Amino acid sequence: MKTREYLLIILSIGLLASTVYFILHANKLSRENEIIKGEFTAYKKSVHKAKEAEVKREELFKIAQTEKEKREKIAYREKLYRGLKEKVQKAYKLAQRLEKKYKRKKSRKSIIIEALNQSGVYIKSYSGNQVGDINSSYLVDGLRAIPLEEIQKVRRHKEGYIKVESEKNAAIEYIYVKNLEMYQLYIGASVIFR
Repeated sequence: MKTREYLLIILSIGLLASTVYFILHANKLSRENEIIKGEFTAYKKSVHKAKEAEVKREELFKIAQTEKEKREKIAYREKLYRGLKEKVQKAYKLAQRLEKKYKRKKSRKSIIIEALNQSGVYIKSYSGNQVGDINSSYLVDGLRAIPLEEIQKVRRHKEGYIKVESEKNAAIEYIYVKNLEMYQLYIGASVIFR
């Protein structure tokens, strides 16, 4: 019987030792599991924050791009706006030079008109009639009489801009006119911004 008791004691001690071992091992696994969960949660948060930061960077980049595009568009419009006046001024100087050069010829008016046609400006008389080959067309802006405004601008101020806003869309037309100071004619050019 003694052997049996020893055997039961040994089995009890073995069972107790294995239970203690499994409990300690389970606690260790539980702590490791908590650590892994914490690390995984931190990783998920960092990934989420990184994605949010990337989205914010993309939004800021898009805003910067649209702002850059707006600035470029404004700069382009200003360039065209100034170029309009320069084009008319060059044509005016050309007409003045031709008037001096051909002052003794009867056909000097025809020569000047042909040269102005080549420079890309339109020519009109004070009565509003088209003289040259280049036609002028205007945006529709209600009941405004644009040719009459051109004549008034030329007679009162010798030159100037006229702004025409379309009633159908967001287009804006700028017209620059200048008194030619000969033959009761004036010249002009226009550009449309959409």
